[in-house]
Amino acid sequence: MNLYLTSPLPFRFDGSLWAGNQAIGRLRRLRRLGAERHSPSSPGPTGARSLTALLKARSLTGVLLVGLTGGIGSGKSTVAELLVARGAWIVDADAVARAVVEPGMPALEQLVDRFGTEILDADGRLDRPALGRIAFADEQSRKDLEGITHPAINEEFTRRVLEAPKGSIVVCDVPLLVESTQAGSRGYRVVLVVEAPREVKLARLEARGMPRVDAQARMEAQATDEERREVATHLIDNSGDRDHLQRQVDAIWADLVHRNAETGKERRTPSVRSWGAAFRARLRLRARGGPAGGD
Repeated sequence: MNLYLTSPLPFRFDGSLWAGNQAIGRLRRLRRLGAERHSPSSPGPTGARSLTALLKARSLTGVLLVGLTGGIGSGKSTVAELLVARGAWIVDADAVARAVVEPGMPALEQLVDRFGTEILDADGRLDRPALGRIAFADEQSRKDLEGITHPAINEEFTRRVLEAPKGSIVVCDVPLLVESTQAGSRGYRVVLVVEAPREVKLARLEARGMPRVDAQARMEAQATDEERREVATHLIDNSGDRDHLQRQVDAIWADLVHRNAETGKERRTPSVRSWGAAFRARLRLRARGGPAGGD
């Protein structure tokens, strides 16, 4: 089985390539993911350039940007750990969302200014349930919450991506990659989707101490498996044991390494169009009696 796919169609690592209208639809959706849908500039060190543009510019200088997503209970975090063990640079969206509202951070101060000190606990840290009760009470409050937190999250997320060493495979662990327009506009070259049957996910969540009714409610609030598959380049079946999962991750990692190497070649090799333009420029210089250069 050739894992080094030139086609961006979703690939199951049991050897079967999805085809037909579903695959075409996913390809179109993936291409839309890579487009800049909207990217207003955020204040701070990024300046006037959009964060999406910065990510694209940085990717041209040496990183492969990979999105990793999956529903609650799918085992996405386990896949992230396995990728880290193989050398991936991980940016965790949940960790970023927590970091930007730590005490002393501007976003937390803005939240307090907007929603009051009742969103803080006794230690001055954000009380998330209290914030949720207030911020989701009406549409305007929800928009105000997003207006404060989303720019802060995007700026910190981008900063962590830009810290990746040249040549890195940067895996962005984003639970709501499909649901969030901001997350989906970052221009991922590859999207990994982790799946597991509904009952398997429920059993895992119950084993963590989450009541079944709460687990079901959270699953219903997220995107469906079908919606995630529409943006996937690789599907990871996490319904089996760890060895089964490791074999899939090994195959995917080999593919990512290959893609990253090929991307590097593209960056180092001028395109045919570039060579043609250079040749025509030299002919024009010679016709005018100017220096040919390089001869």
